[in-house]
Amino acid sequence: MTRKKLFWKLYPVQIAILLFSLAALFGYTTLILRNFYFDHTANILETDARLLAEEIKNADPTRMPLELNDICRRLDRETGTRYTLIRPSGEVLADSEQTPAAMDNHADRPEVREALAGKVGRSIRYSFTLKKDLVYVAVPIRLQNPGGQPVIVRASMPLPVFKQALNNLDLRIALGGLAVALLAGGLLWWTARRVTRPLQAVARGAARLAEGDFSTRVQAADYEESAVLADSLNRMAGQLDQWIRTVTRQQREQEAVLANMNEAVMLIDGERRIVRLNQAAGRLLGVDPQQAAGRLILEVARYANLQKFIGELLEKGQRSEADLLLHDGGERFLLAYGIFLPPTAEQDGAVALIVLHDVTRLKKLENLRREFVANVSHELKTPITSIKGFVETLRDGAINDPENAKNFLAIVSNHAERLNSIIDDLLFLSKIEQDEQAATVAGEPARLAGVVQSALNICAARIAEKKAAVELTGDLELQVVVNQKLLELAVVNLLDNALKYGEAGSRVTIRLEGTPTEARLVVADSGCGIEAEHLPRIFERFYRVDKARSRKLGGTGLGLAIVKHIVNVHRGQITVQSEPGKGSVFTIHLPRA
Repeated sequence: MTRKKLFWKLYPVQIAILLFSLAALFGYTTLILRNFYFDHTANILETDARLLAEEIKNADPTRMPLELNDICRRLDRETGTRYTLIRPSGEVLADSEQTPAAMDNHADRPEVREALAGKVGRSIRYSFTLKKDLVYVAVPIRLQNPGGQPVIVRASMPLPVFKQALNNLDLRIALGGLAVALLAGGLLWWTARRVTRPLQAVARGAARLAEGDFSTRVQAADYEESAVLADSLNRMAGQLDQWIRTVTRQQREQEAVLANMNEAVMLIDGERRIVRLNQAAGRLLGVDPQQAAGRLILEVARYANLQKFIGELLEKGQRSEADLLLHDGGERFLLAYGIFLPPTAEQDGAVALIVLHDVTRLKKLENLRREFVANVSHELKTPITSIKGFVETLRDGAINDPENAKNFLAIVSNHAERLNSIIDDLLFLSKIEQDEQAATVAGEPARLAGVVQSALNICAARIAEKKAAVELTGDLELQVVVNQKLLELAVVNLLDNALKYGEAGSRVTIRLEGTPTEARLVVADSGCGIEAEHLPRIFERFYRVDKARSRKLGGTGLGLAIVKHIVNVHRGQITVQSEPGKGSVFTIHLPRA
């Protein structure tokens, strides 16, 4: 439905009131004027009637009827008024326009009846004699003749003359009223516009506020009501602007917190449909948070234990938590927290707020810690058990046998040396990890070939013992900024592994390569090689591919772990390629800048 503007509701009503008032005024004025003009005309006719009465006061109606007719006709010509003389019986004695004998008895005429009652009779009526409307005034008189007979003198005037005068007055009044109406209509138009224009400005301002433009300010008019309305709207706009800014800021902060949370946050309604997901939840479930809204959680995450957790949370309506294990090409451990939010005035149905914390890495670290403790315990327990056994043997009397005592003490010394090596390596690993975290290792430019040569010198006896052929090739002038002692230890450990797991007379190649962005140190051996399933874990502490063979060959099981951390502290990385029976290739990648 089309709504009218205030102007078109206000202005027509004002015009209607104006026209009604003018019509009422016109009617009242016309009535007053009619009465006034009638009284004025009646007074003139009464004067004319008394003039005739003065003329005939001494006449004898019974003796001079012709003379009375002449007098009436003469005065009619002089004044334009019709005169009639009537006896109290209603008989017409004389008339200025008609023959008295031909006229009816006038006793029943209204003006005559009033005159017979001693009053001045007045009336406006149709004349059956003249066949037209006239205004009549009848005056009772008493002749001053000897008989003193009463006579009614009647004066009359045709009504058209009276009406013409009134019509002229009505026309003038109507024209004046029209002029007043036009002037008042214009003034009312201007007034209505002056009242409604500020309201239209207020309406336009309110519309802009409704569209969200809270910087709009409404200009007030010079009358109180509009000013109060405009001021109220301006205050409301300011408050809304401040409130929306606050809400928007809080929403942005909330969005930023949710988007950058590591924990996955989900909001699920009572029908198990997704209300909202944050970015972490989208990554965890492998979906776009925007596209997931409104979908069933079963469509997005088909994990039975997660479905069960959500269902129990919505059914019980209580805070809960659980450990969840998800299988999606691997194992993921989640710590789930759930909060039930009952319906509120702003929220129709109940919802469940679920926070999922991915503790897979913590679980793995926990497993590594347990494995490390077990490995350390095992590595330390083996030499300690041997030392304890030989010590007890010596205490039981073997010490008195010099040859056996010497062999037993040599074994105890070897195990003690092994214990010392393990402890030294653990302490070194702890220190290098601290340096790695703090990035405090100082480096200096060095020829990579010089570092490798120092490592070869350290391993010279072992190389000679294994009768191995070690070859250094590549860019022998390649320079890089490193801590020479640490890198030398890494190369020594790689060489030691290559010699340890290679056959006598095996070949080891050390190749130096350089690009504009990195330097590569490659150590390739022709040993037994490593199966693919072990490659991801060979840099873990105490991890051995063949535990029995590794212990037989010696070593602490920490060599490759030390190499990895030395490379990490130089902001590099180490990779390995190996096939069983074809040897292994270890490559150290070091940045050149």
